[in-house]
Amino acid sequence: MPQLTQLGPCSYEQLSSDALKVYYADLIKKGLLAPSPKAAVDRLSLKYGDRPTRIGTNCRGIVEFRKLLKSALDDSYSLAMIITAPHTHWEPGPIVQTFDPAENRYWVGPVRGSEPFFPVSFVFSEIGPVPYEWADASCRLKTSELVVAWGMVRSIADAISKHPILRPPLPLGISLHHRFKAIFDQPTISTIEVPADDGCGLSYITRDQAVYPLFSAEENQVGWSSSTVPELSPDEVAVLEELDAQLSGLPLEDVNGVLKIISKSVR
Repeated sequence: MPQLTQLGPCSYEQLSSDALKVYYADLIKKGLLAPSPKAAVDRLSLKYGDRPTRIGTNCRGIVEFRKLLKSALDDSYSLAMIITAPHTHWEPGPIVQTFDPAENRYWVGPVRGSEPFFPVSFVFSEIGPVPYEWADASCRLKTSELVVAWGMVRSIADAISKHPILRPPLPLGISLHHRFKAIFDQPTISTIEVPADDGCGLSYITRDQAVYPLFSAEENQVGWSSSTVPELSPDEVAVLEELDAQLSGLPLEDVNGVLKIISKSVR
């Protein structure tokens, strides 16, 4: 196994090595990394049943993963991590995130980037956590936060090795929630990954101001909150689904206004 699959910073020479490309191809072959977003969600649905909704409460794998995170880690994990359906858009090889301050977006793909590179997304194999995505120096990640987050990833891998359901090859992974915020800061916005339309072969991640139904299934959604969602009765789900459908057609500022009114009324 290439040395840089361990949790720690690496150089461009290490990241672009032939050995890592071979290892990436092996991750896809073993079913730990899907060759596309659609394949990742298809694999998740095949193993656990229904296609996950935006909130993920209908997917047994996501529900069990959330329970595992809550039991294995302290409460700060929900700020720092997103549950993912691990995938790549590109030929076997490292995925790099780099920040573009001029456009206020993150570019994602086989980009050159600037050293050092830090692992930020992980799959879980029989031998432990394996990085499949790196952030470069332009993302300005704090080493002190990364060390804590990597320790959490190791704890997750240890808990998975003992779990009766979440066993490798697992169609779920973890990504550190660092875009547009520090890793352990409270998330204030959602993001969306979009293929670039200029023929460069990359994708970019930007702030997402749209409002989507939480209980609908989105074909290309590959990330879910790591926070445990409260158990709901069928009647409670029906009420939320109706509210969800109504809010999804409103501008974001109107949605926030409605939610503030509801929050005040239930206190």
